[in-house]
Amino acid sequence: MILVWIALVMLVLALVCGLTAAVTIRFASWQSFPSFCSTRRRPEEEGGLPVVMYHDVESDMFERELAFLKSNKYETITADALVAWLNGQAGRLPERPIVLTFDDGHTSLWTDAYPLLKRYGYQAIAFVCPWWIPESSLPRGPRNPRYPLNYCASWQELREMDSAGVINVQSHTHSHNQIWVDPMVRTFMTPDYRCRYIWWDDGPTPPEQPDPPWGWPILTHCPRFAHPRRFFPDTAVMRACAEHVAEHGGLAFFARKNWQDELWTVLGGGAPPFELPGRWETPDEQRAALGEDLKKAKRTLEEQLDKPVEHLAFPWNEASSLAISLAGEVGYRSVFRGVLNDRDLTQLGDDPMHIPRVTAGSFQQNVLSLPGRGRRGPALMMAWKIVRGLQRRLR
Repeated sequence: MILVWIALVMLVLALVCGLTAAVTIRFASWQSFPSFCSTRRRPEEEGGLPVVMYHDVESDMFERELAFLKSNKYETITADALVAWLNGQAGRLPERPIVLTFDDGHTSLWTDAYPLLKRYGYQAIAFVCPWWIPESSLPRGPRNPRYPLNYCASWQELREMDSAGVINVQSHTHSHNQIWVDPMVRTFMTPDYRCRYIWWDDGPTPPEQPDPPWGWPILTHCPRFAHPRRFFPDTAVMRACAEHVAEHGGLAFFARKNWQDELWTVLGGGAPPFELPGRWETPDEQRAALGEDLKKAKRTLEEQLDKPVEHLAFPWNEASSLAISLAGEVGYRSVFRGVLNDRDLTQLGDDPMHIPRVTAGSFQQNVLSLPGRGRRGPALMMAWKIVRGLQRRLR
């Protein structure tokens, strides 16, 4: 009997060790660390400066990062100052320069980031999509159509943050959408499926409702400003699938054992993947659509904020050579991206249309690995990411 208990304990320990090792390996393979995480040399000593990218922020953790930057004498610089420096038109930068950027314009930009930046005397850049922005703050309740992030900072809030000189509001394109790029049906929209950024219908503007109706066929999709051209499927058969779900119980339809088989039958039989009829966007149509989105975003932001808008960040950091070229034609002087060619520091002489950024925020917290007193090295960063990953899984 004792041997049985020992064997059970050993088995449990083996499972725990195996799970820990699997999580560690998974995070090690998925998560990259900025180059400054493994060196004590300051970024400026490496010939560059860090540009970091936040999305949603948590107040306590964001303040911890700002306190770290302040205690180590980092100073924020503006997008204009960064571009001038890249072009060799600026004087000497602060001893420890850094650029803070925010994508999407989450409500926390207003409720958390803005007051903390003011308190620490820092500046940041916010890249926002006009398509999502309400005129005034939205009531906190059920998610409103058109706003896939649940809630965005309003025009009123953006104007105040921008006019205060604390958060410089710039462009994140007009609508942040993804498009179909393949005629093959992969799956169907269900109550548990999340695809809030897809331009799922064939209208001239993004759909007012971010999520497709239940039962809507889902095709391969990618960001609008990536390389592939858009595929326009025949939406009649797609609507037939959604109507079938609505007519056969809605939510209850997905409790049926063979609900997928029913929808494949509605599509015309066969088995996945199923190819829908349709047409591809022409190169001229693609160029016109991308250019119009960039122009509309710039024009709307300039009208709402009463100032020039000259800096851009593409959604998901995805941008084709065509998108970059069109951004310059429209009047943007810089484009902020993600890590480019394994390079995460911005260096003197870099092309302002290809500014690399390092991911930051409550999960990454790469800011805390910058050289300075109290920094987190690679081991601590890995441990932190594993803990955060486990916390997310247990929620």
